[in-house]
Amino acid sequence: MTVRRFAITLALLLSFHLSTTVFAQRPSSDETAIRATFDKQAADWNRGDLTEFATAYKNSPDILFIGSKISRGYAQMLERYGATTTQEQAFYKLLDELVTRSKGREQEQPTFGYFTMQLAQVFPALKNDRDFIATVIDTLKIERPVYQELHTYMIAHGWPAWG
Repeated sequence: MTVRRFAITLALLLSFHLSTTVFAQRPSSDETAIRATFDKQAADWNRGDLTEFATAYKNSPDILFIGSKISRGYAQMLERYGATTTQEQAFYKLLDELVTRSKGREQEQPTFGYFTMQLAQVFPALKNDRDFIATVIDTLKIERPVYQELHTYMIAHGWPAWG
């Protein structure tokens, strides 16, 4: 190999190495921090830990949350969406009842109206909150298999049915 050919080969290899180093940049520390926050929030949400999930938001009375309603304040958001242990137990009891009734005789099967009425008794602060009701129904499709069947029942019967 001649010196010239060696120099050209070496120059090409170095330029390839430099170009891959420049273009294969590592994520910035900001991007890494943001991704870590999202990953933590996803884990908190999947565990059902709203309090920990919400720590990613600014704990301030002036923070704005936008859903079917616009609300201000961190504490108000936790109060609005946070469920007590008693509410959680009542909610699962309601779901179990709906599962049983959805598999029973036609005249005993639950209706959307019955579901929303019972849900409002468990979560009075969220009565008629369409976002919440739709989220509950939608979430059932990724819950345990018996609730997935309940989700299928609900969808087959046209829930949510805003009349």
